[in-house]
Amino acid sequence: MPNLCNLIKYFKSLRGLLLSLGILSYAQFTYAQEVGLDDGKQLPLYKLRLGFDGNRSTGNFEQVRMSSRGVFFRRWEDQVVLSNSYRYTYMKNGDRKFADDFRDFAIISLAPFSTFTPYLVGLYHQSFTRFIDQRWMVGLGVAAHILRKKDHQLKVGVSASHEWTTLEGRDPLFAPPLMVNGVGCVYQHNSQVRSDCERKMWRFIPRVVGHHSLLDNKLLIDYEALWVVDPFNPSDERIFVGLTASMPLSSWLRFYTHYDFSYESIILVHRQKLDSHFNFGLSINYVEEESKSSK
Repeated sequence: MPNLCNLIKYFKSLRGLLLSLGILSYAQFTYAQEVGLDDGKQLPLYKLRLGFDGNRSTGNFEQVRMSSRGVFFRRWEDQVVLSNSYRYTYMKNGDRKFADDFRDFAIISLAPFSTFTPYLVGLYHQSFTRFIDQRWMVGLGVAAHILRKKDHQLKVGVSASHEWTTLEGRDPLFAPPLMVNGVGCVYQHNSQVRSDCERKMWRFIPRVVGHHSLLDNKLLIDYEALWVVDPFNPSDERIFVGLTASMPLSSWLRFYTHYDFSYESIILVHRQKLDSHFNFGLSINYVEEESKSSK
């Protein structure tokens, strides 16, 4: 009976978590089509995409792992587009947490049917894995439609943003002797060791976003690549590449696989610069297709 009670409590907590993620998704979504990809003639009024996957193991090996990602898109006539994407990853082995990472990327685009589109960009990122307590970024940019066909779209953009990052000075798990225990946010860059937990800087961000529909809409490819660099110190850079392949199973359900790669040149000395993730699962999609022709 105790095991049954614990199981019931677990499913109730899991249901609450999924409901919370769903509410959060509805308020904060997105992925690869944040800048408003379209065929030059129409954009949906709404677009919603949610994906969840996870597992739980008990016994000799105890693990809880969950991840979620989503996309939200909203258009107001031919004037403004709001798009937002999030991703969340959580992993815990036994009583030790290894990941609790959240990234949200939002864009507000003006004149979405124009060849050149000005936009506002905002990012929030917190990462237990990379010891990032919080990272905010706000900026202005402009995007250009390079390819605008029904099944193939490509958009490039560039923005100037200001970034505030606060690193977390906790001791790392399994830290070897003489590592950075109890001395705060120590990171190494250009052979100089610093202990500064807060960083503020300007960022120059070239960006590429694409969408391709293949095999008569049976295979959908979305991708995004960003280079985030300090214009006054080019060796201070981050690179992010994301690729999603999905196969529609119905008008509202699709199977997807996703791979992303990230690189950060300035990190705490006990962290690695490269991270990559591969996952697959089912996503729920909602699109309202009342289109508006460009003028």
